[in-house]
Amino acid sequence: MLGSFGMWKRGTLQSRALPLARSIAARTGLGVAIVTTPWDDPSQAGASETIDGVAIYNTRFVQQVHTPLAVVQQLRILRTINPRVVHIMKPKAFAGLTASALRRAMPDRLVVVDHDDWEGDGGWNDVSGYNVAARRLFDFQERRLIASADAVTAASTLLEERAKRLRRGRSNRGVVFLPNGLDNDWLARLGQPGAERNNYESPALVLYSRFAEFSEKWLARMLIALDSVLAQPVVLHLIGRDEPDRPIFRDLQHIQPTWHGFATREAVPELLRRATVAIYPYEDNLINRSKQSVKLLELMASGCAVVASDVGDIKRVGGDTVIAVDGQDPRAFASAVVQILHNREGASHLGARARERAARFTVERMATRLLRLYESCGVRYL
Repeated sequence: MLGSFGMWKRGTLQSRALPLARSIAARTGLGVAIVTTPWDDPSQAGASETIDGVAIYNTRFVQQVHTPLAVVQQLRILRTINPRVVHIMKPKAFAGLTASALRRAMPDRLVVVDHDDWEGDGGWNDVSGYNVAARRLFDFQERRLIASADAVTAASTLLEERAKRLRRGRSNRGVVFLPNGLDNDWLARLGQPGAERNNYESPALVLYSRFAEFSEKWLARMLIALDSVLAQPVVLHLIGRDEPDRPIFRDLQHIQPTWHGFATREAVPELLRRATVAIYPYEDNLINRSKQSVKLLELMASGCAVVASDVGDIKRVGGDTVIAVDGQDPRAFASAVVQILHNREGASHLGARARERAARFTVERMATRLLRLYESCGVRYL
């Protein structure tokens, strides 16, 4: 598996590539490796380690000015490993350049592209602050590599449809829907019986997010609308960022915010169990419509009743266990939240069904789907 970022600061490698790689290594005995250029985490430059049978190699060259050297080193590591399959985990930047060179350098290798975000124009290109040259390169790389790869794994419905359009004229059998999943141990930890949830005298809310999927202005409007219809104090647990310098809770009377900042992974299960209802807002834009969120799965697995914006794959993931509402209307969102807050029995039932549905999205199931794709392309591992 080939990457363009460090292992531990962004989600794709640690939350998607590594769990799949660990599962494949454990069940097949295959050698599985992740090769990447940690430009966002230079402290990892040149480092190598093995995690549960998965070898991780970081290139020594990580800076943009050393891009040709980083690509050459990725190719050298690949030649040493001599893999049958090279799975590009981001069709852009360093990995994208290495992928383009693979056809000449290692022509008999199966090249698979993972499409887990809309990287080009209209997506991350528009919000990440890249210069003009980088934006043009990333948009070209994404389109070209998806179109030319032997196969594509797509994390969401929109990305699956896009891959099929870009590969028009080729068989759609090479495009596989591969949503994110949770490993069984993490599912078990998240789903432990939450006595705390039942013992609070007043209900509690949780907002567990990167806080990039919606605007602060939208959040303020929704909370004001919610506060206006609440009849008793409600604690709101906020996980995923530190308290903002500019207060957005100044005029709230019933909502009591508790900021937990960037909580460690170990702390997340207990924090989620403190809440009766989770709010999960999305702004309706191309990036969010392309998402398939691990955090949504974690909320479902914890047994929270979830109220979410009806954007992208929310319904495909949550089904009827998640209350999906028009996220563009903060009042409608607030109304749905207060209705389920006032129905503790209903919230408990909804949370239990959400926990069951989350169990369908396991890393092990996704690894099985991925192995079937490799096999359909002629890879044999038994």
